[in-house]
Amino acid sequence: MSRSQNQNQRSPPDDAAIGITERVSSSEFSWSEPVVPEAPAVSEDDKAALTELLGPEAAESFLNLYSSSFIPNTLAGRKGPSASSPTINDKALRSKIHQEVRRIFNSALDTTTNNDGAIVATIMPKKGGSRGGGNNGASGGIGRRGDGGGGRSSNFRQIDCPGTGDYLHFNVYKMNRDTMEAAAQIAKQLNLKPQMIQYAGTKDRRAVTVQRCSVRRRKPHELDRLNSRLYDICIGDFSYNPEPAHLGMLAGNEFTIALKGCSFSNDAQLSTADKVSRLDLNINAALAHMHENGWINYFGHQRFGTFAIGTHDIGRMILSGDIKAAIDGLLWYDDALANRLDSSDCPIERSIKDEVMRSWACRIFRQTANAEEALRRLPRRYGAETTIIRHLSQNPTDYMGAILRITRGLRTMYLHAYQSYVWNHAASKRWVLYGNKVVAGDLVYDASAQQSKTGGNGTSANREVELDQDGEEVLNASRDTNIGDEDDDQSLYARLVTPEEAANNTFSIFDVVLPTPGFDTLLPANEIGDFYRSFMKQYGGIDPDNMVRPQREFSLAGRYRRVMTKFLAPPSGFVKACADEMEQLAPTDLDLIKEKLKQKIANETTATAEVTTMDMNSSADTKNEGDPLESKKRPRSSSDLDPSIEKKVKVDESGKAVTPEAEGEKNSIAAVVKFQLAKSAYATVALRELMGVPLAVTEGV
Repeated sequence: MSRSQNQNQRSPPDDAAIGITERVSSSEFSWSEPVVPEAPAVSEDDKAALTELLGPEAAESFLNLYSSSFIPNTLAGRKGPSASSPTINDKALRSKIHQEVRRIFNSALDTTTNNDGAIVATIMPKKGGSRGGGNNGASGGIGRRGDGGGGRSSNFRQIDCPGTGDYLHFNVYKMNRDTMEAAAQIAKQLNLKPQMIQYAGTKDRRAVTVQRCSVRRRKPHELDRLNSRLYDICIGDFSYNPEPAHLGMLAGNEFTIALKGCSFSNDAQLSTADKVSRLDLNINAALAHMHENGWINYFGHQRFGTFAIGTHDIGRMILSGDIKAAIDGLLWYDDALANRLDSSDCPIERSIKDEVMRSWACRIFRQTANAEEALRRLPRRYGAETTIIRHLSQNPTDYMGAILRITRGLRTMYLHAYQSYVWNHAASKRWVLYGNKVVAGDLVYDASAQQSKTGGNGTSANREVELDQDGEEVLNASRDTNIGDEDDDQSLYARLVTPEEAANNTFSIFDVVLPTPGFDTLLPANEIGDFYRSFMKQYGGIDPDNMVRPQREFSLAGRYRRVMTKFLAPPSGFVKACADEMEQLAPTDLDLIKEKLKQKIANETTATAEVTTMDMNSSADTKNEGDPLESKKRPRSSSDLDPSIEKKVKVDESGKAVTPEAEGEKNSIAAVVKFQLAKSAYATVALRELMGVPLAVTEGV
């Protein structure tokens, strides 16, 4: 497979450079009638959690207040009762209490912090009417809001949408934009801050993706009407839920990937049909082997960035205390790109325009310290560079202050990238030394520690589990390195494999984990533990046994990650010959919905109407070249789901794309693979294992 690339464009590093060296080998709505909620009971586990956070007396007062909130007319024109906690000086603990109270009581209680640092709970106001009686005649129900308005706090739900709770969940179909960009566009249309749109994981820009998102206290029609305003984004499949979507809540991701321009070595003598047959056998055999044996669970290239100085390099500099070098790395620029802005005879491609502007702005600032001119040209998307330039323009030598001014999520990303870099190298070294054999001193997850007060590494079994920006489990995470992701509901620990367990084959390779370096993780008690120490000393002068830093948020707790991974379900693949490498080989979810709607309408029409429709479509087919509906790459709104419009992409009964016969010889071979991966696994790493090519090549698939 090959792809063209401008010589000035950034490219990912080679596999070996980041430690990857080894291989193992909107839908139709079907809404139900609304269910009027009763006063839900608080579970014993939630009561215990509340008691642990607030103390017995305050927890009891919160529970009593919650019970009183379901008494009719509790808030009928007067100030309601309240309950308060003791003074709490820990800001992070107060934030957790606010979140837990909202979760446990399904947002029936509103909490604030008073001047003394105590949490004060009151019954959530109901501006649209009392809980009892009302037009709906259901005691304890949610009153309907008439056309005249009423408060969103009590009447935000749409009665014909399934589910209960404050959060409206919905699917987002997007193309050529990442999750954060899509969320920002949706939030802007709703007059919300981007962080109010929550999601279970980030999806890549270079793909057509569908994911579940949520927003608090909104109606489906408010989001459905955005379909006419958003380009390459569609929204649908609504339901209410007591909990928001959050990172880590998904089980995994399903991928459908087209591999084009496939070839074998020494296949010049084979006919196209023979190539298709041979590749079909090989690719399905390889998928079956991967499903059975798995592959090394490397962190993918997107973890490390594409600048000459990667995100892991920035993390290494921060952890080694060379903050000035980290700042210089973040303001690194490509002279060749910057020069293109000064050259009138060298046009700038749209795809790299922002990168050209960034390099020019960083060069201007580093050479002249002209912050005003640099910021005038620097695109807004480069938040870290903007923050650093602004800070250094006022405090030229305060490098630590500049780093700390960067958003916490970005700072954490740099540190996690360094941890991932070390992990990749350690995983490769382990495979070289031991392969798929479990040996004494390996680390495995310790399920028994979850039931005890302390785990295999001496930490509390009740400690919070952090998820990083990719939704991956961060074991024994420090509160200071948490980047705001929701906690996972499972506590995991690791312990050492004993010589007896290794001899008896008690564990398989899929039980083995390796740590990302941190103060709260164990190192393997074998040659791999020694490798961590020597490798980190060589690369950054960092000691894995001393990961505490003067700045608390730079003190990394570490986590464990499985050495091996495999598909969550049996994968599938098919191969075909095509004449045009730009041909769409697999239908998107939107294509499937359109085809389904089209078939539904076709089944409901009369014979006469069918003849008329066929005549119209036949006429339209002769004018597709000039038809603006046919020339659009993607619909702009849900109204484009009109199945009467003939589209270029059709699907057969098996869901495979069926395209018009292309002119010319079909001598290009393409394969389409479909598989499911756990939330922390990288599709590009799976493709590297499947294709037997360097991982960087798969970045362009």
